[in-house]
Amino acid sequence: QRYWVHRDEGSKDLSYPSSDYRHHWRPGYVAEVAGGEFVVELLPDPSVPAQDLLAERVRMPLSAQNMPAEELLIYARANLRCIEWESITRDLMRAAHSGSGQQTGGNFHLSRPVRPGEQGD
Repeated sequence: QRYWVHRDEGSKDLSYPSSDYRHHWRPGYVAEVAGGEFVVELLPDPSVPAQDLLAERVRMPLSAQNMPAEELLIYARANLRCIEWESITRDLMRAAHSGSGQQTGGNFHLSRPVRPGEQGD
């Protein structure tokens, strides 16, 4: 399973502009799931010389693993986001349909939290 890990402020990939998701996110794959966490093995960072490459692993919490369905639904509703119609473009729809990965992290800036009382179309 592919997974993206957010880069710390000091480790942004400067070979990409800040508008590109790869500037802020580093790709990897879920290597294991155990207990209350999962481990992501990050892909090599192209900015590191090949001789220095070691498999970097990041542990991530499975925070909602034991959350009752009712609580998970409350959490999901509280964190629901939307994209304004004016921001929906043909390229955005193509990226989402093709599974190109551009939608993972790269288009978050187009979204905003859903306002109280607001419903999706």
